[in-house]
Amino acid sequence: METSSQLKEAVLRQAHEKGRKLLTKAKEERTLQATERKKSLLKEKEEEKFRQEKLLKTHLKRDLQQLENQKRQSTLMAKQKVLKELFELAYDKMAAWTVEEEAAFLQQVLSTSPQAVRLTFGEVTGRKFTEKDKIQLQRNFPQLQIEKEQLKDQAGFVLSQGQIDANYLYRDLIASIWEQEGYQMAKMIFQTKES
Repeated sequence: METSSQLKEAVLRQAHEKGRKLLTKAKEERTLQATERKKSLLKEKEEEKFRQEKLLKTHLKRDLQQLENQKRQSTLMAKQKVLKELFELAYDKMAAWTVEEEAAFLQQVLSTSPQAVRLTFGEVTGRKFTEKDKIQLQRNFPQLQIEKEQLKDQAGFVLSQGQIDANYLYRDLIASIWEQEGYQMAKMIFQTKES
């Protein structure tokens, strides 16, 4: 019986040992599966985080670009406003010229025109010239004919030769300079150093 009992114990020990090994193996497999699942979840989380960061960066770049565009637009509008004010100041200064300054400018223009011309004053400029001033102009430039009618609310003058008018109305002169030179002037005045 002893052998039967030893055999029984040996079989039970083997069964326990086999069960213990199977349990250990099952635990290891579960631990390995849990570790793999954890790695997989962490990888998914990292990928999701990366996608979210990328999306956020895209939105941030777009928002920054919009802000930069708004800043440029605002800066451009401010520069244009300053330039318009400068040109307006130039006009105001010209419109406020003394009769001597007006006469000097007019004589400079007339000296380049040896042919007979008609002079039509703008009302603002014409008021500055007395009859005596006009007579003196005609003595200096015998080819000059001064029109009695003046251009309402205008500073400067127009010279006419037949059907051709040379416009020296100050607002139009300023507008012409703005049109031709405004961009270059703005570039020169508002030059920024680029790094």
